Amino acid sequence: MLSFKQFIKENDNNDTFSDDHLSIYPDGRGSDVGDNVPKSETTLIPTKSASGNEPDKDDSFFNSPEKETYMNKMSSDIKKGKEMPPVISTPNPADPEHNVVLDGNHRMEAHKQAGVPNIPTQHVDHDDIHLASHDYEHPDQTFHKLSSFREPDGSYDMNKPREPLGGKNLGRYFVQPNGSHQFES
Repeated sequence: MLSFKQFIKENDNNDTFSDDHLSIYPDGRGSDVGDNVPKSETTLIPTKSASGNEPDKDDSFFNSPEKETYMNKMSSDIKKGKEMPPVISTPNPADPEHNVVLDGNHRMEAHKQAGVPNIPTQHVDHDDIHLASHDYEHPDQTFHKLSSFREPDGSYDMNKPREPLGGKNLGRYFVQPNGSHQFES
């Protein structure tokens, strides 16, 4: 089976996907981390300030019979001090005091289940995050830098419709720190 990156590259959409940025798709449909995305050195973020960006991956998902053994082993390994690859995160545009995990939801949840205070992360700058105008398979897919939607005061208006994103607002791309979202099914 082809990865999404391979699919895009093999289907003449090279002008829309780049290994040099992290792509986020609307409505909780995930993200793709390009192989050459600039990331910070690994740092620690407070476990309580981290939230995932895929609301379908909730407690019932991680505690499902299919995931239980895997999650228990990962959580146990973390408690024993085993190092895991860092999650990939960025400050949440809705509240920069919180971090949104864009890659590594299982590792984030395992750290929470292990009860450890911090999660190793590598941050991606908003300049290196591109928002997809549509879902994966849309023929008119374009990507737009998250930072291009920054307001003059440096904040982000999560509710303002954005023409380059087909009228979607930023709330269609990010789970809020309190767990709420504006994703459509």
